Amino acid sequence: MCVSAAHARLAALIYAGCLVVLGIAILTVTGVLVSTFGLHGTTPTFFAVTVLPAALFLALSPFVRRQQPWAMIAALLVAVALRYLLGAPNPAIGALLVVLPVLFAACTAICLLASPEPG
Repeated sequence: MCVSAAHARLAALIYAGCLVVLGIAILTVTGVLVSTFGLHGTTPTFFAVTVLPAALFLALSPFVRRQQPWAMIAALLVAVALRYLLGAPNPAIGALLVVLPVLFAACTAICLLASPEPG
């Protein structure tokens, strides 16, 4: 099966959309936790594990949308690192943290295997 440029554009759009939604979701959950419990129980590690990946996802999404291979690979590596940093606190989050790198890897593979447009 040949992967066309249209497939690559669609995969990049889905990938970028997932990055934006994931980045906003992480920042929202972090904001809710901080507003509910305050800053007295947090450490710099908490913000490094939550805010940094979310900011990277949001920063990389425009480049992923433009089908830049380096951005796709970087976002995939951040998703894998996030999975190992957070572990599996409960089965739902554990499953989400496993599914996201697989989805990102599939979108990256589709974009990298796409044949160039004629012309």
